[in-house]
Amino acid sequence: MKNTDKNTILAILLIGLILVMTPSYLRWLNPPSLESPEVDNLILGVDSAVAPELRTIDSDVPIYDPVIRTQPEEAELIDTAEEIIVSIETPLYSASLSSRGGGSIISWVLKEYQGPDKNPAKLLSSYKGGNLGIRFVNVNRDTVDLSRINWTPSPENQSYISIDYGQSADISFTFRLPNGFSIRKSFRFNGDGYDFSLDIDASGLSGSTINNRFTLSWDTPLLPTEKYLVDEMQYARAVALLGDDVEELDAVANKVEREYYDGNVSWAATRTKYF
Repeated sequence: MKNTDKNTILAILLIGLILVMTPSYLRWLNPPSLESPEVDNLILGVDSAVAPELRTIDSDVPIYDPVIRTQPEEAELIDTAEEIIVSIETPLYSASLSSRGGGSIISWVLKEYQGPDKNPAKLLSSYKGGNLGIRFVNVNRDTVDLSRINWTPSPENQSYISIDYGQSADISFTFRLPNGFSIRKSFRFNGDGYDFSLDIDASGLSGSTINNRFTLSWDTPLLPTEKYLVDEMQYARAVALLGDDVEELDAVANKVEREYYDGNVSWAATRTKYF
Protein backbone atom coordinates (compact mmCIF):
# COMPACT_ATOMS: atom_id res chain seq x y z
CA MET A 1 0.00 0.00 0.00
CA LYS A 2 1.32 3.47 -0.91
CA ASN A 3 2.24 6.01 1.76
CA THR A 4 -0.42 8.31 0.31
CA ASP A 5 -3.15 5.71 0.98
CA LYS A 6 -1.86 5.14 4.52
CA ASN A 7 -1.91 8.86 5.25
CA THR A 8 -5.47 9.13 3.90
CA ILE A 9 -6.70 6.30 6.10
CA LEU A 10 -4.91 7.78 9.13
CA ALA A 11 -6.48 11.19 8.48
CA ILE A 12 -9.96 9.66 8.26
CA LEU A 13 -9.45 7.81 11.58
CA LEU A 14 -8.25 11.00 13.30
CA ILE A 15 -11.25 12.97 12.00
CA GLY A 16 -13.61 10.27 13.25
CA LEU A 17 -11.93 10.25 16.67
CA ILE A 18 -12.26 14.03 16.94
CA LEU A 19 -15.96 13.84 16.05
CA VAL A 20 -16.58 11.20 18.74
CA MET A 21 -14.58 12.90 21.50
CA THR A 22 -15.69 16.50 20.91
CA PRO A 23 -19.04 16.27 22.86
CA SER A 24 -17.28 14.75 25.89
CA TYR A 25 -14.59 17.40 25.72
CA LEU A 26 -17.17 20.19 25.60
CA ARG A 27 -19.04 18.72 28.58
CA TRP A 28 -15.76 18.63 30.48
CA LEU A 29 -15.12 22.30 29.71
CA ASN A 30 -18.72 23.32 30.53
CA PRO A 31 -20.29 20.94 33.09
CA PRO A 32 -24.12 21.12 33.45
CA SER A 33 -25.41 23.69 35.93
CA LEU A 34 -26.97 22.53 39.22
CA GLU A 35 -29.99 24.58 38.23
CA SER A 36 -30.77 22.45 35.20
CA PRO A 37 -33.98 20.40 35.62
CA GLU A 38 -32.23 17.07 35.07
CA VAL A 39 -29.68 17.62 37.84
CA ASP A 40 -32.30 19.06 40.19
CA ASN A 41 -34.49 15.98 39.88
CA LEU A 42 -31.53 13.68 40.43
CA ILE A 43 -30.37 15.45 43.60
CA LEU A 44 -33.80 16.17 45.05
CA GLY A 45 -34.95 12.60 44.55
CA VAL A 46 -38.43 13.71 43.47
CA ASP A 47 -40.21 13.51 40.15
CA SER A 48 -40.94 16.85 38.52
CA ALA A 49 -44.62 15.90 38.28
CA VAL A 50 -44.77 15.49 42.07
CA ALA A 51 -42.81 18.60 43.05
CA PRO A 52 -45.67 21.12 42.62
CA GLU A 53 -47.74 19.16 45.16
CA LEU A 54 -45.20 19.68 47.94
CA ARG A 55 -46.73 23.03 48.87
CA THR A 56 -50.38 22.01 48.71
CA ILE A 57 -50.54 20.06 51.98
CA ASP A 58 -53.20 21.09 54.45
CA SER A 59 -52.20 24.11 56.51
CA ASP A 60 -52.60 22.27 59.83
CA VAL A 61 -49.89 19.75 58.93
CA PRO A 62 -46.18 20.70 58.87
CA ILE A 63 -44.79 21.15 55.36
CA TYR A 64 -41.51 19.57 54.41
CA ASP A 65 -39.59 20.24 51.18
CA PRO A 66 -36.62 18.31 49.82
CA VAL A 67 -33.58 20.57 49.39
CA ILE A 68 -30.36 20.16 47.47
CA ARG A 69 -27.47 18.56 49.35
CA THR A 70 -23.89 18.01 48.28
CA GLN A 71 -24.51 14.26 48.48
CA PRO A 72 -27.34 13.27 46.11
CA GLU A 73 -27.88 9.93 47.86
CA GLU A 74 -29.28 11.65 50.98
CA ALA A 75 -32.50 13.68 50.83
CA GLU A 76 -32.93 16.36 53.50
CA LEU A 77 -36.28 17.73 54.63
CA ILE A 78 -36.82 21.33 55.71
CA ASP A 79 -38.73 21.65 58.97
CA THR A 80 -41.17 24.56 59.26
CA ALA A 81 -42.95 23.43 62.45
CA GLU A 82 -42.14 24.32 66.05
CA GLU A 83 -40.85 21.60 68.35
CA ILE A 84 -43.35 20.48 71.01
CA ILE A 85 -42.24 18.81 74.25
CA VAL A 86 -44.76 16.50 75.96
CA SER A 87 -44.11 15.61 79.63
CA ILE A 88 -45.28 12.26 81.01
CA GLU A 89 -45.67 12.00 84.80
CA THR A 90 -46.35 8.70 86.59
CA PRO A 91 -45.75 7.55 90.19
CA LEU A 92 -42.61 5.71 89.00
CA TYR A 93 -40.95 8.04 86.50
CA SER A 94 -41.00 11.34 84.66
CA ALA A 95 -40.38 11.35 80.91
CA SER A 96 -40.27 13.89 78.10
CA LEU A 97 -41.11 13.28 74.46
CA SER A 98 -40.27 15.58 71.59
CA SER A 99 -42.33 16.06 68.47
CA ARG A 100 -38.99 15.96 66.67
CA GLY A 101 -38.74 12.49 65.22
CA GLY A 102 -42.32 11.70 66.17
CA GLY A 103 -42.04 11.16 69.92
CA SER A 104 -38.29 10.90 70.47
CA ILE A 105 -37.66 10.30 74.17
CA ILE A 106 -35.32 13.03 75.40
CA SER A 107 -35.59 12.51 79.17
CA TRP A 108 -36.39 9.60 81.50
CA VAL A 109 -36.03 10.05 85.28
CA LEU A 110 -36.68 7.22 87.78
CA LYS A 111 -38.30 8.47 90.97
CA GLU A 112 -37.50 5.43 93.14
CA TYR A 113 -33.81 5.06 92.23
CA GLN A 114 -30.90 7.37 92.98
CA GLY A 115 -28.12 8.46 90.67
CA PRO A 116 -24.51 9.22 91.64
CA ASP A 117 -25.58 12.68 92.83
CA LYS A 118 -28.20 11.16 95.19
CA ASN A 119 -30.97 12.67 93.06
CA PRO A 120 -33.51 10.57 91.10
CA ALA A 121 -31.62 8.53 88.51
CA LYS A 122 -31.58 9.92 84.97
CA LEU A 123 -31.46 7.16 82.39
CA LEU A 124 -31.08 9.56 79.50
CA SER A 125 -31.16 13.25 78.84
CA SER A 126 -30.48 14.50 75.35
CA TYR A 127 -31.92 17.13 73.03
CA LYS A 128 -30.05 15.60 70.12
CA GLY A 129 -33.14 13.67 69.15
CA GLY A 130 -33.18 10.56 67.03
CA ASN A 131 -34.51 8.09 69.57
CA LEU A 132 -37.19 5.92 67.96
CA GLY A 133 -36.52 7.74 64.72
CA ILE A 134 -37.52 6.44 61.30
CA ARG A 135 -35.38 6.37 58.19
CA PHE A 136 -36.14 4.84 54.81
CA VAL A 137 -34.77 4.69 51.28
CA ASN A 138 -37.15 6.12 48.72
CA VAL A 139 -37.78 4.78 45.23
CA ASN A 140 -34.99 7.01 43.90
CA ARG A 141 -32.62 5.36 46.41
CA ASP A 142 -32.23 8.55 48.45
CA THR A 143 -32.06 8.11 52.23
CA VAL A 144 -34.86 10.07 53.94
CA ASP A 145 -34.40 10.71 57.67
CA LEU A 146 -37.60 11.52 59.61
CA SER A 147 -35.86 11.44 63.01
CA ARG A 148 -34.77 15.11 63.00
CA ILE A 149 -37.99 16.84 61.98
CA ASN A 150 -41.21 17.63 63.83
CA TRP A 151 -44.31 15.47 63.59
CA THR A 152 -47.83 16.54 64.54
CA PRO A 153 -48.89 15.31 68.02
CA SER A 154 -52.40 14.16 68.90
CA PRO A 155 -54.11 15.31 71.04
CA GLU A 156 -52.78 18.71 70.03
CA ASN A 157 -51.87 21.45 72.50
CA GLN A 158 -51.29 18.93 75.30
CA SER A 159 -47.84 19.33 76.79
CA TYR A 160 -48.39 17.53 80.12
CA ILE A 161 -49.93 14.11 80.83
CA SER A 162 -50.36 12.80 84.39
CA ILE A 163 -50.98 9.08 84.87
CA ASP A 164 -51.81 7.51 88.24
CA TYR A 165 -51.72 3.87 89.32
CA GLY A 166 -54.19 1.78 87.33
CA GLN A 167 -54.44 4.39 84.59
CA SER A 168 -53.05 4.65 81.07
CA ALA A 169 -52.77 7.41 78.49
CA ASP A 170 -52.30 7.49 74.73
CA ILE A 171 -50.48 9.99 72.55
CA SER A 172 -49.63 9.76 68.85
CA PHE A 173 -47.47 11.62 66.34
CA THR A 174 -48.20 11.85 62.61
CA PHE A 175 -46.01 12.80 59.68
CA ARG A 176 -47.61 13.65 56.35
CA LEU A 177 -45.66 12.60 53.26
CA PRO A 178 -45.59 14.80 50.14
CA ASN A 179 -47.59 12.15 48.25
CA GLY A 180 -50.52 12.62 50.65
CA PHE A 181 -49.95 9.47 52.71
CA SER A 182 -49.00 9.59 56.37
CA ILE A 183 -47.09 7.65 59.02
CA ARG A 184 -48.36 7.39 62.59
CA LYS A 185 -46.54 6.45 65.81
CA SER A 186 -48.88 5.67 68.73
CA PHE A 187 -47.64 5.46 72.34
CA ARG A 188 -49.43 4.04 75.39
CA PHE A 189 -48.02 4.77 78.86
CA ASN A 190 -49.17 3.05 82.07
CA GLY A 191 -49.02 4.19 85.68
CA ASP A 192 -48.17 0.72 87.02
CA GLY A 193 -44.88 -0.01 85.25
CA TYR A 194 -41.84 1.32 83.48
CA ASP A 195 -42.63 -0.07 80.06
CA PHE A 196 -44.76 1.48 77.34
CA SER A 197 -46.13 0.27 74.03
CA LEU A 198 -45.35 1.76 70.63
CA ASP A 199 -47.35 0.98 67.49
CA ILE A 200 -46.09 2.21 64.11
CA ASP A 201 -48.49 2.44 61.18
CA ALA A 202 -46.09 2.71 58.23
CA SER A 203 -48.57 1.72 55.55
CA GLY A 204 -48.20 5.20 54.10
CA LEU A 205 -44.64 4.34 53.09
CA SER A 206 -45.70 1.60 50.67
CA GLY A 207 -45.54 3.87 47.62
CA SER A 208 -42.44 5.76 48.73
CA THR A 209 -39.94 3.08 49.75
CA ILE A 210 -38.15 0.13 48.24
CA ASN A 211 -39.81 -3.11 49.41
CA ASN A 212 -41.87 -1.12 51.96
CA ARG A 213 -38.99 -1.27 54.48
CA PHE A 214 -37.88 1.29 57.05
CA THR A 215 -35.37 1.55 59.92
CA LEU A 216 -36.33 2.29 63.53
CA SER A 217 -33.31 3.70 65.37
CA TRP A 218 -32.17 4.53 68.89
CA ASP A 219 -29.22 6.94 68.87
CA THR A 220 -28.79 8.00 72.51
CA PRO A 221 -26.86 5.89 75.05
CA LEU A 222 -27.98 5.35 78.64
CA LEU A 223 -26.46 7.77 81.12
CA PRO A 224 -24.19 6.33 83.83
CA THR A 225 -25.94 5.87 87.18
CA GLU A 226 -22.88 4.76 89.18
CA LYS A 227 -20.33 6.95 90.93
CA TYR A 228 -17.44 5.00 89.43
CA LEU A 229 -17.70 5.01 85.65
CA VAL A 230 -15.19 2.18 85.18
CA ASP A 231 -17.40 -0.14 87.20
CA GLU A 232 -20.40 0.90 85.12
CA MET A 233 -18.61 0.28 81.83
CA GLN A 234 -17.83 -3.32 82.77
CA TYR A 235 -21.54 -4.09 82.55
CA ALA A 236 -22.48 -1.92 79.56
CA ARG A 237 -23.89 -3.98 76.71
CA ALA A 238 -26.04 -3.83 73.63
CA VAL A 239 -28.24 -6.93 73.57
CA ALA A 240 -30.69 -8.41 71.07
CA LEU A 241 -32.69 -11.62 70.78
CA LEU A 242 -32.39 -12.96 67.22
CA GLY A 243 -34.38 -16.11 66.78
CA ASP A 244 -33.43 -18.27 69.76
CA ASP A 245 -29.99 -16.69 70.31
CA VAL A 246 -29.09 -13.71 72.49
CA GLU A 247 -26.43 -11.57 70.82
CA GLU A 248 -24.32 -9.17 72.92
CA LEU A 249 -22.04 -6.31 71.93
CA ASP A 250 -19.65 -5.01 74.59
CA ALA A 251 -19.15 -1.27 75.00
CA VAL A 252 -15.60 0.01 74.53
CA ALA A 253 -14.56 3.46 75.79
CA ASN A 254 -13.91 6.07 73.08
CA LYS A 255 -14.70 3.60 70.31
CA VAL A 256 -17.73 3.04 68.11
CA GLU A 257 -18.66 -0.61 67.65
CA ARG A 258 -21.01 -1.76 64.89
CA GLU A 259 -22.40 -5.18 64.20
CA TYR A 260 -24.97 -6.14 61.57
CA TYR A 261 -27.31 -9.08 62.05
CA ASP A 262 -29.95 -10.69 59.88
CA GLY A 263 -32.96 -12.58 61.16
CA ASN A 264 -36.10 -12.29 63.27
CA VAL A 265 -35.48 -9.78 66.08
CA SER A 266 -37.80 -10.27 69.07
CA TRP A 267 -36.28 -7.42 71.09
CA ALA A 268 -33.20 -5.21 71.31
CA ALA A 269 -31.84 -3.28 74.29
CA THR A 270 -28.93 -1.44 75.84
CA ARG A 271 -28.01 -1.99 79.47
CA THR A 272 -25.75 -0.64 82.18
CA LYS A 273 -24.93 -2.18 85.56
CA TYR A 274 -28.45 -1.94 87.02
CA PHE A 275 -30.66 -0.74 84.16
